[in-house]
Amino acid sequence: NCCLHRILSLQEDFQGEKSLLKKMIMDVGDICHFLPKFHPEMNLIEYLWGWAKQYFHERSNGNFRTAQKLWQEALNSCP
Repeated sequence: NCCLHRILSLQEDFQGEKSLLKKMIMDVGDICHFLPKFHPEMNLIEYLWGWAKQYFHERSNGNFRTAQKLWQEALNSCP
């Protein structure tokens, strides 16, 4: 199975072929960027999530009402 995938992936006409999922997304006019698997350091959302968590933890006082207000503020603070 993996050998057939490797052989096909090296074929010129196969390399340019879009996946069914990507075709369906593009057919409705949306854009889809597939990121490499298992590489969160290449995914911008990981940096933004880390920024928001740090912001939250630096300002949190353990109070639930503060946390309710702070989570939105933390997300909005991302550069």
